[in-house]
Order: sequence, then structure tokens, then C-alpha cells
Amino acid sequence: MAGETEEGWLGCRVPEYARRKPDAPAILAADETVSWGDFARRVLGAAADFHAQGVVPGTTAAILLRDRPQDLVALFALQRLGAATLCLDPDEPPALSAALAERAGARFLVADRDDPVPPGLAAVAMADTRPQDDPPLPPPPGLDMVSFVSRSSGTTGGIPKLSTATFRLALLRGRGLLERFRRGEDDRYLKLVRIAFSFGRNAATRALENGGTILLPPPFRDAGGLTAYAARTGATWTALTPVHLRDLAAADAPAPILPGVRILCSTAALSPTEIRRIRERVSAGLHVGYGTNEVGGLTLALPGDLDERPESVGRVLAGVTVEVVDADGAPLPAGRVGELRFRRPEFPTGYVDPAPGSSSRFAGGWYYPGDVGMLDADGYVFLKGRLDDVINVGGRKLYPADIEAQLARHPAVAEAAAVGVATAREGMIAVAVAVLRRPCPPEELLRHCRAGLGPAHSPHAVVVADALPRTPLGKIDRVAIAGAIKLEPPRPAGRGRRPAGQATP
Repeated sequence: MAGETEEGWLGCRVPEYARRKPDAPAILAADETVSWGDFARRVLGAAADFHAQGVVPGTTAAILLRDRPQDLVALFALQRLGAATLCLDPDEPPALSAALAERAGARFLVADRDDPVPPGLAAVAMADTRPQDDPPLPPPPGLDMVSFVSRSSGTTGGIPKLSTATFRLALLRGRGLLERFRRGEDDRYLKLVRIAFSFGRNAATRALENGGTILLPPPFRDAGGLTAYAARTGATWTALTPVHLRDLAAADAPAPILPGVRILCSTAALSPTEIRRIRERVSAGLHVGYGTNEVGGLTLALPGDLDERPESVGRVLAGVTVEVVDADGAPLPAGRVGELRFRRPEFPTGYVDPAPGSSSRFAGGWYYPGDVGMLDADGYVFLKGRLDDVINVGGRKLYPADIEAQLARHPAVAEAAAVGVATAREGMIAVAVAVLRRPCPPEELLRHCRAGLGPAHSPHAVVVADALPRTPLGKIDRVAIAGAIKLEPPRPAGRGRRPAGQATP
């Protein structure tokens, strides 16, 4: 490791950092500080220990991650060996972890000694050795070897699908993001998302890859504790999910909660209204991106982009190509709405061990995330919702994002969601559900939609709810919303036009 110069695996510069700043902190935990010199030695020791137990380049190893320094050491050790790494959450059911490991073709499980080991896997205990000299190890991994095996949001037989990323793709993704979201040796990453998740793992490994410091904080009692910790430790950036950001924006604490901290959020679940409140309440340094577990980050909107285009998720990252296509796969011009697809040569071409007949988001060299969107003339991407969520009303396509954005412009609306509801009389109709920050008649909200969108592209009705149900990932649960909406029969309206119907949550 001491003489490594080949660029590729995510820790290829660890020896350089260890030589130049051996006493500088690589990891700051509540009860432990790991210097760069110690981190490099521990990675070497763990890699040698794993290699002696049979973990060799090209094998697949699962690892249970618990957000401790030794977990990061083990993760980097597996990467140094060129082992395709499947990250598992110890809080998930063991049966799910076992099924994921089997689908990935894993041979080893790196975990604590008292963790259950699924049948067919060889147990490899977390190592904590610190060799004084470089132990014998195989050469660093090649760029076209598999770096990580990641789960997707889709399932096959109830088990999340898996895709792979090569060291080359990981390297290029990091470079592309680094051009827009600067991270360097003087930065300190505040880890709030668990590293067992792809989003949290990528952020944590990128922090170390770029020579910065990872802050592993203790649990916080409230948002004020987070503010104090970030100030005391000099945090400069963090990565947060929509769930984190909504909770912080709603917290009873002085604003901004993370002043001067750049925030990376990769999401399709934040409305312009939420973004504005988050920038006011949490940090003005919010960066909103869009990506998936299968291929990583695809777009990024900087704070300046959010000033001018708050409904956009930014432009594609370097090396990524985006198109909007119609139902036949023909590219559409700027300003037209259609299905989004993305491409770069390093993307995977399919899923790991797919079930016969299962669907794939990879086709013809393109990746189809399943979202509807639009490109403007400057290349900014605007999401209109999931392809499955588009509401077909009498042959017209209504996009939930358009209705939700229009409602968000009303001063009484805190957040909104639009869903399709099947009726016996009118067929499919669009119904919007709004959460209010002050009382407002639903009829006024419906008029507001028609004034901005026109009657043909407005919802059939607007109903008011106390809150919007969400999935564990923080996305709006449209199935639950549609199932809760009850339609009342039309009421006579004299000789004038009758209301199309009344809806109640």
C-alpha cells in the first residue's frame, strides 16, 4: 500500500494522506479519534486479515455496517482487496440479509463475532490490527472490477433487485459530483445518514477519498444539540434525506440550524415550498440532486440554480447524457414532457441474478429510472412524477408535479399531492390533497389551480388533510392517499353548471 500510485479504488490516496498528515484526524467519533496514519495502518491490517481468511480479488463479500470507525476500516479493507462489497443493515431481518447475500453471490460476511451468519457464508470478524510494516497483499483492484453491489427500489420475488458498480464508475461518479459539490482535505463531513444505505455510504467514503474528516456524532436530543455539535466540531458539509430535512425544518430551534454547512440531498421528493423552507430554517447551502441506487447521482442543482429554478433538480453531472422520450422511445425537444432516460458507458447493463421475466430499467444502453420529466433549453431537468403516477383523464395526461407545484404557490398551502381516483361515473379523475398552514376553502384552492393550469389540466377536486402519508423513504404514499379518498355524489346546482363532485379524505 505504501507504494501504490494507481488511481482507481476509493482509498487509493489513503497512503498519501497518511504520509503527508499522519496525525490529522480522519475520523472523529464520540469516544475515539482515528488519525490518518492510524486509519491507513488499520485498513492494511484488516485487509491482510481478510485476505488470510480467503477474501481475494473478485469475490463478493457482505458486510454489516454500524457507523463505527471499525466499520469504515473494514469497508475500505474490502475495497482494497478488490472484493465486490454488499452493504447490509444490521437492523433489517436476518432473513432479508441472507436473501440479499445469496442473490449477490456473496461468499463471506464481515460482521461482529456475535452476529448471526446465514448458511453458506463464511464468517469474517471485524479486524482491528495495526501492522508496523506493509503486509503482503495482492495488487490494487483494476478499474473494471466490481466495487459495490447495491440494492434498488424494485424487487424480484419480494427481495430488492441488485446492481453492480465498477471501480471505474465509482471513480467517475465522484469526479462528476466533485465539480459541482466541492469537498477537500479541509472539509469535515457530518455523518447523519447511516453508511449501510447507499446514499450514506457514498457520502462517507467520498469524504475520506478526498482527504477530509468524518464526524461520527452521538445521538442528539434535539436540533439545538445538532447545531452545537456542528459548530464545535467545525462541520462543513453533510448529506441528508428528505425525511431528515423535513424534520429539521419543522424543529423548534433557532434558524438556521446548520449555518454555513453545505447540504447534499439526492431526492425527487421535495417540493419548491419545502426547499424554500429548508433553506430558511436549516441551511442556505442546500444542493438538490437526483439519482438512484442503481447508477448513483444523475443531476445536481446548486443554491444559485434553486434561486432561479426551484422546481428543477439541476443539470446532469459530467459524463451523463439525458433524453426525454415519447412512448415509442423517440427523443422529444426541450419543453416537452416524456419519460426520462440516462446513459453513460460505465453504467451497468442489467440486474444481478434477475428472475425470469422480471422487468429491467436497463435497455439499449440506456437507464430508465421510471420518472416523467422535462428538459428546458438550458439543460435543466424538471421531474413531473413517476411514470406509474401519471393520471390519464379522458385521454389527457395530468402530471402530479404540475398540480402540486401550482397548489404550493398558494399562500395557505404547506404541501400537496395529486393522485388518480377511479370512479364509476367519470372514470379516472385527478384529486389533489392539500395540507394547509392556515384555513382556506377547498373551492378557493380549486379556482387557484384552474387559474394557473387551465380547467383541462386541473384536479377534479381539492380536499384538505392534516398530513400526507409517506413511505419509510419519505416519498409521498400515493396509494394510501388514493385509497383514503371518498367521493360524494354530485349535488344539484340550479340551472348553472353542476359541480363535478365532492371529495373527502
